Amino acid sequence: AGSVVAIDPNTGEILAMANYPSYDLSKYYSDYSTYANDERLPLFNRATRGTYMPGSIFKPMVAVASLAQGAIEQDTLINCQHIYTRFTDYQPQCLGTHGNINVEYALCVSCNIFFYEAGYRLGIEKMGDYAAQFGLGEESGIEIGESTGYFSSPEVYEELREGTEHLDWDHQPGNVLQVSIGQLDNRFSPLQLANYTATLANNGNRMRAHLVKSIQTYNSSETVTEVEPEVLNTVDASEEVFQTVRDGMISVSRDTTHGSARYYFGTYPITVAAKTGTPQNVGDQNNATFIAYAPAEDPQIAVAVIIENG
Repeated sequence: AGSVVAIDPNTGEILAMANYPSYDLSKYYSDYSTYANDERLPLFNRATRGTYMPGSIFKPMVAVASLAQGAIEQDTLINCQHIYTRFTDYQPQCLGTHGNINVEYALCVSCNIFFYEAGYRLGIEKMGDYAAQFGLGEESGIEIGESTGYFSSPEVYEELREGTEHLDWDHQPGNVLQVSIGQLDNRFSPLQLANYTATLANNGNRMRAHLVKSIQTYNSSETVTEVEPEVLNTVDASEEVFQTVRDGMISVSRDTTHGSARYYFGTYPITVAAKTGTPQNVGDQNNATFIAYAPAEDPQIAVAVIIENG
């Protein structure tokens, strides 16, 4: 099961929105019972109402926020020796050992150690502020119902665990680290993730997502209303910050040795800025997440993909 959403980053226009499994509208009434009892939920609009942990596709947002707020610089080096050792009682690991790396290379190899440290320096409050600026956990403006999901803040952490025994946020030093790599309680819809990607492509201008392009009279002889592009907000970061993150996302596709999307886009005729993710899925296989926009130099399309147990 899964979902994909594609957006024009310049206008917010939905170019494609698809769910799998889906259903045959002509058989909606005759086969409703079958659809309704299918455990894969074909009647559920995952694109707008499903919420998913993003995993590493969250890292470009953390990179933008950390650079914009001065938590790191473009040439800041963080030493990845596989284990994060800032805390004695919680030492999460990276999938690799990358040595001294900057933010661009950290995006290319998806280094957890780099983003643990960047997120720690940035802090949960600023991280949440930037997540909201990118529309993560916020309404997209689309004309149909949607789930807003939520950013993994201390308040959300406590609310989700109300009535259960758990350590409060301040006694869990690893929480900020897990949020920094798109895990813990982060939950966003494919639509939000696509619009977030479009905002990365658009140097921080977050457009209202919309399905309706225009409304015409019954015989299509006259246009009654035409939907104009609307900027919902602009992310507080410079074009230089977005270019740095763009370079890192391009290396995900173009770096012939380390880029996690190199097998698909390494020799692609269009330059693609991308990020892959493998968020944990408790009790099941990990989900697969992917975001991309292209052409990287003049973006015309932004895409988010979620594959359940992928």
